[in-house]
Amino acid sequence: MVGRYVVLSLLGTGGMGAVYAAHDPELDRKVALKLLRSDASPGEAARMIREARALARLAHPNVVAVHDVGVVGEGEEAEVFIAMEFVDGVTLRTWLRQRPRSLREIVEVFAAAARGLAAAHKVDLVHRDFKPDNVMVDGDGRVRVMDFGLARAGLAGLSREPSLPGDLRASTTDVRLTRAGTRLGTPAYMAPEQWQDDEVDARTDQFALCVALWEALYEERPFRGESVHELMFAVTEGPLARAPEGKRRAPAWLGKVLERGLSRSPSRRFPSMDALLAELERGLSRQRRRPLLFGLLAAGLLTLGVFGLRARSVASCAAAGRQIEEVWNERAQAALHAALLATGAPFAESSYQKALPRIDRWAGSWSELRSQVCTEAEVDGTRSPALYRQSVACLDEQRETLAALLEVFTADSAANVQRLVPAAAGLAPLEPCAEKSYLERMPAPPDDAATRERVHALRRELQQARGRLAAGDCSGLPQAEAMLAAAEALPHAPLVVAARDLVADLSECGDAFDRAEEALRQVYVEAEALRADEVAAGAAIQLVGTIGRDRSRAAEALQWALPAEVIVQRLGEARGLLGASLAQNEALVHASRGEYELALKEMEQALAIRESCWGPTTRRWRWRST
Repeated sequence: MVGRYVVLSLLGTGGMGAVYAAHDPELDRKVALKLLRSDASPGEAARMIREARALARLAHPNVVAVHDVGVVGEGEEAEVFIAMEFVDGVTLRTWLRQRPRSLREIVEVFAAAARGLAAAHKVDLVHRDFKPDNVMVDGDGRVRVMDFGLARAGLAGLSREPSLPGDLRASTTDVRLTRAGTRLGTPAYMAPEQWQDDEVDARTDQFALCVALWEALYEERPFRGESVHELMFAVTEGPLARAPEGKRRAPAWLGKVLERGLSRSPSRRFPSMDALLAELERGLSRQRRRPLLFGLLAAGLLTLGVFGLRARSVASCAAAGRQIEEVWNERAQAALHAALLATGAPFAESSYQKALPRIDRWAGSWSELRSQVCTEAEVDGTRSPALYRQSVACLDEQRETLAALLEVFTADSAANVQRLVPAAAGLAPLEPCAEKSYLERMPAPPDDAATRERVHALRRELQQARGRLAAGDCSGLPQAEAMLAAAEALPHAPLVVAARDLVADLSECGDAFDRAEEALRQVYVEAEALRADEVAAGAAIQLVGTIGRDRSRAAEALQWALPAEVIVQRLGEARGLLGASLAQNEALVHASRGEYELALKEMEQALAIRESCWGPTTRRWRWRST
């Protein structure tokens, strides 16, 4: 056992530790478990955690996903582990050797790997050890780049690695060698700047990819040497090798791509991985191109009809964006204003004036996004029908959330007025409703129409209960438990997670901390199983605070901060509200241990993030901390 994971078999070993196939009993799935060797230094442990954080910042189909990171044991026996997506496949090196591959197959696989590296570069990460052994190809042909253990900030941190003594007499025939001494990387694929201890950036990965692609095409590498010294000289001083006789010949366009990507000077390579990828895709497209005269003529005949259909579709999409006016309009604003003033609270007017622009902006964003996804689906054809349905369902649910919130603050004159501004600011971001990666993780609604109707009705009840909780009403736990039981009777797992999450929050609000902890643990497991990252992150963050209330369990509470940070980083929310909540709850735990300087630093970070998201004047309102 490693934490909760049951080790099944050894998959491989490397310089930093071993990778095992393991079973996650809580989520009932197979994972790849990377465990740092027991005699590793603190620096190596930090590098491994850095790998997890680097991967957590990526959510891309061509990059292996990180599920969890943690520590088992205590003191000198503590060991770091990373639980990653288990890829049922082979390395790119093995894939190339399985059978003869066509030029198109090889280039398409490397283009997929380039997409993964390009995604890493977009979040300012440089792999620095790209090679065929760090790429997996599964049974469906999907490519994933892995092993970001040497990844580092590319543009924001260009400082050199420390130059320490190292053994340069090793043979270069072992392409698996990854130097962790003088220069980080695998010699056979290292760029000149790595050999010379110069600054590295995204163009360093470009060089390594081109070395690997050359090797895949010609079964030889473009720079050769019998020792590491000779290889270093070939890469930094020698000429680019000629394509070997008797081997396949790459087309001229591909030869030019490789020659530029293998330039000794980074400035002469492609400006970015995206630029190299564009050349690969353009070359593949040219090979596929055939005369399409008949298609062009047919398209010309249809032009007039298309223009008419487009105009009608554009008008329809504009109307779809106006659907938010069914919830947020002048009547709704007036009703909210009147209800707040009826409370007699001295700050009712200022609360309304602060909440109004926030709701206006949110409603405006909803309208723009609803029209946008409609246009992409109905006019441009860039959004598939399935993704469009998911986008509409996501946006409709968010619109109903606003309706439930307004209903509570409008209908209940005793509502806690000071909670209005945080409630308005806490409306969920809408951008995920248009993001392909998020939508693909959304489970489809039930097939049966009657079941769909029951799910919709129960979701509406949950949203209304959420609205009452946002207004300060903590008395709804019995009703929430009943809704959870009703949800469990329906075949729709996301509804169960939503209901259990409400039970957890109401338990927390009513000081029923044992019930809250129990529910939150289940929410985390169920949300992870559904790939509902936002919900899983929220549960893990809340567990930090819930468990951390007990001083004797502070260390356990901080363990939950590790998976929370992984998901927050993957979502790009480190400077968002999830990141603020995590920093705040960690601060509370540190304060309970008497670590006041660290607690103050974390709380200041949480405050700065919230001020950037909500504005500095919101900080005077207080609400129950999670």
